[in-house]
Amino acid sequence: WGAQRSDRILISIDVPNVVASEAKMVVTANSFSFSGKGGANAHEYKFEAETFGELDTEESKYSVQPRNVQFVLMKKDKEAEYWPRLTKEKVKLNNLKIDWDRWKDEDEEHEDPTGGMDMANMMNFGGGAGGMGGMGGMGGMDFSQMAGMGGMGGMGGDDEDSDDDDMPELAA
Repeated sequence: WGAQRSDRILISIDVPNVVASEAKMVVTANSFSFSGKGGANAHEYKFEAETFGELDTEESKYSVQPRNVQFVLMKKDKEAEYWPRLTKEKVKLNNLKIDWDRWKDEDEEHEDPTGGMDMANMMNFGGGAGGMGGMGGMGGMDFSQMAGMGGMGGMGGDDEDSDDDDMPELAA
């Protein structure tokens, strides 16, 4: 049923090509709903669910994307434990499934997935290969010039390569 954090519920309703101007998304203190036309035949879709716990209607958000409708439902009690299920009643909703791409266990939620590394800064290579902090970059190095360098196996040049030998025929 989407994914959950201690303070929010993440829901994606997979309906492509929803007409945003005709879509209706509503979040109340105890429920959320969607209705709108979408898909290849502009079929009418409706979904409504009463939630297990109370929602913060002021902080909750929703948006129509090209492939789905997304809800970020903020829990009223931000310090509460994870909800055992999305809905108030213990019923099986066949059209709801876990979004494993956004799933986190309770004990993993507050871990830093980057190990404290500044990933945004690492990916900022600018004009050349940037190198590590405090070290000079590789400037405008021309990698095509490396092909003829000796001592670099597999990089071309005049080195003999042992895997170029003919392989014996396999017995049937």
